[in-house]
Amino acid sequence: MPLDSFGLGPERSFGQITYLDFQHLCSNYGKANRDTFENLDYFRLSTVPEILQQRKQDGCPFMEKSELQILAEWRRKHDYQHGNTPKELASNSIKTVREISHSAFTIYGNAHHYIDAIKEFQRLPGVSFPIATLLLAEYDPVNIPYFTEGMYRWIREEDARAGTWDRRVDYIFKQYRVLIDRVAQLRGRLKEESGMDVTALDVERVGRQINESAVTRRNKLDNGEDDMLLRAPGTWSSKKQQKKLGTPLSEVEEVPQQSPAPSVPPAKTARKKAETVTPMQVAMLAGSEVVEVPTPTMPKFREEKRRINDGRWRPY
Repeated sequence: MPLDSFGLGPERSFGQITYLDFQHLCSNYGKANRDTFENLDYFRLSTVPEILQQRKQDGCPFMEKSELQILAEWRRKHDYQHGNTPKELASNSIKTVREISHSAFTIYGNAHHYIDAIKEFQRLPGVSFPIATLLLAEYDPVNIPYFTEGMYRWIREEDARAGTWDRRVDYIFKQYRVLIDRVAQLRGRLKEESGMDVTALDVERVGRQINESAVTRRNKLDNGEDDMLLRAPGTWSSKKQQKKLGTPLSEVEEVPQQSPAPSVPPAKTARKKAETVTPMQVAMLAGSEVVEVPTPTMPKFREEKRRINDGRWRPY
């Protein structure tokens, strides 16, 4: 699904984005959630890569168990939540994490076989395919991208066979190869355009922001909360939206509004309520003589009772 269907414009598409727009998005990464993810982002983007580079220079690159757990927590906060992952990672011993991570980094460092290195990481309980790509991306953030749904959707948004923007992404090696190839193509094109180097980590930052913007706009379109709903039917984002809106506005004939007819008060009737007619009025209408009958008064029982109680009243 092209990005312009969500109002983001073709200038942010994977095949047309310029170096200036790319750098602008890259520099804005993390500003929206700075208070929430600042510490985790700094650990993942700066701390771990620097530690691994230092260990690489020392001739023995490896990863600590605590570092692995924090990176998994970073992924859980940003991308995916799985209840069993922390428990499975905690079951690994410190020695096992060091040995397997060292083996995976060595496999990649010797021949750059990223597939074999990822499979080596997956020997650790709790390390799924995406987490394995994250660990390898920490070791080589220049060439190895972290497999995220947002970046994968962005690099394939112009492919008609890729489906809609919110399609399901399967974490398999076939799609990861496509991701690595597309990232390399974008890095080469931007370097040829500007002469500046772009890393796979930079591509991840930009792809993540574009994906979040597209998903947000898509939700607004489906919920009828955006002025883009007035677009032509061919640019509607989904069948769900068409079903919700019904007939497009462009196909509805405009009906001239007529001034409302003046309101007429209901006619007054001569009929009166029976309870409002007194016996005297009935006699007058019948033409008979009216005899006023005095209304009998009720005895003042309360007054007599009061006199009896206070002793002032006496019988005859």
